[in-house]
Amino acid sequence: MNILFYSHNISHYRLFKKLQRVINQSNNYLDQSISTILDNGEYRLSKEREKVDYWIEKYYKDCSFNEEYLDSILSKYPSFNLGKWIEIDRVISFYRSYLNLPSLSIIEIKRFSAACILGFEDFFKYNDIDYIFSELILGIQDAILYEVAKTQGISWIGIRNSRISNGIVFCDPYTEIPIEFNYYFNKYQKLKEAVPNETLNKVEYFIKSRKDNRKLPAYMRFTSKKGSFLSLRHIFRFLQILISLPNRNVKSNNFTIIHLKHRIIYWLKRARNLYAIRYSNKIKKNFCKLNTLKGKKYIIFPLQFEPEATASVRAYPNHNQIDIIKHISLSLEEDTLLVVKEHKGNEGYRKLDDYIEISRLKNVLLVVDRDSSNRDLINDSLGVITINSTLALEAYLNEKPVIILGNSYWMNLPRLTRFDHYEDITTDVIGNFFKCINESSLTDLSDEYINYFSAYTACIQQGTFLSKDKSFLKSQNINYILDALTKYKRCLQAQSDRLKELKG
Repeated sequence: MNILFYSHNISHYRLFKKLQRVINQSNNYLDQSISTILDNGEYRLSKEREKVDYWIEKYYKDCSFNEEYLDSILSKYPSFNLGKWIEIDRVISFYRSYLNLPSLSIIEIKRFSAACILGFEDFFKYNDIDYIFSELILGIQDAILYEVAKTQGISWIGIRNSRISNGIVFCDPYTEIPIEFNYYFNKYQKLKEAVPNETLNKVEYFIKSRKDNRKLPAYMRFTSKKGSFLSLRHIFRFLQILISLPNRNVKSNNFTIIHLKHRIIYWLKRARNLYAIRYSNKIKKNFCKLNTLKGKKYIIFPLQFEPEATASVRAYPNHNQIDIIKHISLSLEEDTLLVVKEHKGNEGYRKLDDYIEISRLKNVLLVVDRDSSNRDLINDSLGVITINSTLALEAYLNEKPVIILGNSYWMNLPRLTRFDHYEDITTDVIGNFFKCINESSLTDLSDEYINYFSAYTACIQQGTFLSKDKSFLKSQNINYILDALTKYKRCLQAQSDRLKELKG
C-alpha cells in the first residue's frame, strides 16, 4: 500500500514526517508499504518536491491566458465544478470578501485550476500512490487533487477526530461518514446483540451528554473557547508565519494563502468586532436574550463557524447562511419566529453588518450570548433548521424535529428531513413539517439511532488528529495512528480476498 500523506499545516506535516520515517524504515508497521508527503501549507520546506508549489508553479507560469486552452484542460475532469469552488473556497471567496479585497477574475482562477490539474498529473507520474491520507477536503486545490487522483484509481481517505468519543476515524472526505460505517450499521441492524457492551456504553454516554448539553464534544474543545483580543496563540502563530514566510516569487500562492499583511488586518478586524459585540450598545441592541422568547413559537437556525469546511464544502449549495435566514424569514407564518443562534466559538469572526442585517429581518431574533443554554432554547422550540450544526443533533435527541441541509456524519439518522436546497423549504413545508412531527413522537426511534451511533463508534481508532492536543506529536499518538493504518490495510486486504472468492 503506497500512501500519500497530504498536509495543510505545519503541525500535520510534522506528524506525517514522523509517520513516514517509521513506515519507510520499519517492517513492524504496514509491511511492504511506502509513504510520500505532499504539503499544501503556507511555509517553506527544505525538501521542495514535498511542496505543492513545486509541482504547480511551473505550469502556472507557462499556462497562457487563452480561455479555450484552459477550458480544454478543465474539461478532462467534468465532475470538478469550478463554479462551486469559486463560491466556497476560503481564500478565493471568504477572505477576499471579509477583507474587502478585489475579486480574482474567472480567467485567473481557471489558469490556477489548470495549473493544479497539470501539476498533480505530473506528480502522479513520478509517484506510485494507492491512497491519500489527509484532512477532509478544505478548498479548491484539494478538490482538484481529489479529482485527478480519482481518475487514476487513487482513494482519498479523510482523517478526523471522532465526533462521538476520543479517537480518530477514517472517513469520506466530503461527508465525514466513516469508511466502514455501512458495514457495521448493516451488521448491527441484522443482529442487535452484535454490538459490544463497550461500544454501547460509549454511545449511551454520548447520547446523554448531547441531550443534557452539559459537556461539549471533545472535537469542540478548542473552537468553542471564549474569544480573546490577544493571546499567546496569536503571538505564536504570527511568529510562526513570520519565520517561515512563503516564497513571494511563487505566484500561485495567491490562490491558497492569506499573506501576512492581510492576516494581520483579519486579526485586527476580528478584535474590533469582538469589542463591539461585548461593549458597543449600537451592536448589542441587535441581540436578544432567551427570556424574551417565553411563550413564543419559534424555530431555531444555528449559525455555523466561518470560515470552516463544515459550513462551506460540506454545506454547498447551502453555504450562504444569510441567504438561508432571509429565505426562512419570508417563509414563516406570522405567529412564528426564527431564532438565529450564534456559534460559541465565532465571536468576532462574523461581520458586524451581518448581525445588523439578520436582526432587521421580519420575524427573526438573534441570540449571540455564548453563555445561553442550548437546552432551554431547544426545549421551548418547535424544532431546528440547520446546515449540519451539533445543536440540531442535540434537538433531535431531545425529540425535536430537524431539517438538515448539509453533509454530516449524522445526516442519515431516521426521521430527519433533508433538503438538497434551502429554497425548497416553503411556508407549507415549514407549517406541515413542524406541526406533524411535534404531534407525533420520536421516542420509538431510540433503537435505530443507537444502532447508527454504534456503527460510527465501531469505526473509532485510538489517537488524535487535533494539532492543539498535547499528545499530538508524542510517540504514543504516532503508534496509535500507525496501528489504525495497519488495521485499515488488513481490512482492505480482507475485502480484496472476499471479492476474489466471489469471482472465483
